[in-house]
Amino acid sequence: MAPRACPLIGAPPTANSEAWLKDKVKVTLLFHRSVSAGKTEVDVKDSIVTLRGNAASQAQKELTTEYARDVEGVKDVNILWALGLVSSYTMGGFIHLLLIIALIVVVVGFLQGRRAR
Repeated sequence: MAPRACPLIGAPPTANSEAWLKDKVKVTLLFHRSVSAGKTEVDVKDSIVTLRGNAASQAQKELTTEYARDVEGVKDVNILWALGLVSSYTMGGFIHLLLIIALIVVVVGFLQGRRAR
């Protein structure tokens, strides 16, 4: 009896397909502690891998790129990374700070308008 695919997740990707390469690169990155696999987006088109994310350092960026290049079937790797300071966490903090400043400006303007009457 042939194994059946789980109806909830569909059939497994065929070998050397874009989905297969994407999964293979993600799994490869997960096995290396020196890179941040959870913060790395992986896309594949025509066997060319595109990595997006945030690297803590230039060394981490280079290692991630090399690990992706080492996956069999990958023709090339494109990198779209922010280094160090800019991340979703720091951007969220910056937006939060801007919202607080805007709120303070609105409250001060409201209070000054009440005094002028």
